[in-house]
Amino acid sequence: MRTIKFEYGFKSVNGIVKKVYALSQIPNIEKICDVWNILPIVYVRQFTGLQDKNGVEIYEGDVLSYMQSNSASVKIETSGVCAVGFECFISNLNFHKTEIIGNIHESK
Repeated sequence: MRTIKFEYGFKSVNGIVKKVYALSQIPNIEKICDVWNILPIVYVRQFTGLQDKNGVEIYEGDVLSYMQSNSASVKIETSGVCAVGFECFISNLNFHKTEIIGNIHESK
């Protein structure tokens, strides 16, 4: 069973401040998030239940590099709305060969 949690990205003068909360914490987020009323929210992303080769959690909107060989890589942008074909493609990926290289909210 997948853990349901969300990453909130807040805009600060030093970049994006990331905070992760479980679904059960969301009703009290204003009380438990130390930057809630201080910094503006840039994005909210849901955890996919997957991890890359380094054990880093993959969230919606992450950009992944998938090594097919020693010299080639494919960039994949995860999405909250998956077509059946894309979902099958993602589920068949070998995540021991993927690495998060950014996300659609911060990557140029």
